[in-house]
Amino acid sequence: MLFAEDKGLVATNSIVQIVEKWNDLKNDAFDTPKPLYELIALFFSNLFIGKKDQKGGVLIPEFGGEIFAPDEVLDTLLVDDEVLQDDLLKLSKYDFNTDVDVNILGHIFEHSLSEIEEVEASLKGEAADKTKGKRKKDGVFYTPKYITKYIVENTVGKLCSEKKTELKLDVDIAIFEHQKADGKLNAKGIALFETLSQYKDWLLTLKILDPACGSGAFLNQAVNFLVLEHKFADDIIAEL
Repeated sequence: MLFAEDKGLVATNSIVQIVEKWNDLKNDAFDTPKPLYELIALFFSNLFIGKKDQKGGVLIPEFGGEIFAPDEVLDTLLVDDEVLQDDLLKLSKYDFNTDVDVNILGHIFEHSLSEIEEVEASLKGEAADKTKGKRKKDGVFYTPKYITKYIVENTVGKLCSEKKTELKLDVDIAIFEHQKADGKLNAKGIALFETLSQYKDWLLTLKILDPACGSGAFLNQAVNFLVLEHKFADDIIAEL
């Protein structure tokens, strides 16, 4: 949710506002407040199905996906209000757009598997056997960024390079050669604009598959690469 906030996908400070609303209800002598966790779960539900105002405008976009889907176990958890409030407010101070890389979710996912197995073993009075754990059995390991970057550059990057060579976009482009004296595009400039638009359209046709994506480290890197490719075309178009 905090990544969604700072990426501009949902309203800024949504989490802080939920905490503030809960505190207002808690201090209202005429109202019985719901547990804070219940309000957070309701927000998750709204992210899953979306929410509109009375006029049909979008208040919360519909994301769908398993991460926001109803969950029989998670929806019935009991989490201490004060602990949850304290943690949420601490996390809200970070800028999840620049300070925290989205790939941290991969690290959390990887380490949580081991921690869950250790807790389960301790409840049984046993020691966790790391040789039989889920990470070992299913091969669940976080892929470092430098590896995903290398893979993307030599797969998606190679495709993009080949396409730019085909469209003759792999050379230095002198903007002044594509403009008339009055600054408007000449025939060469119009052709370049159409070629760049063609390249952007081609980028949107790419389909990238990671059949064992885990937390999506490779897919995240692929998206970042494609964003830069779109920027490459947009920057030239802006100068024309």
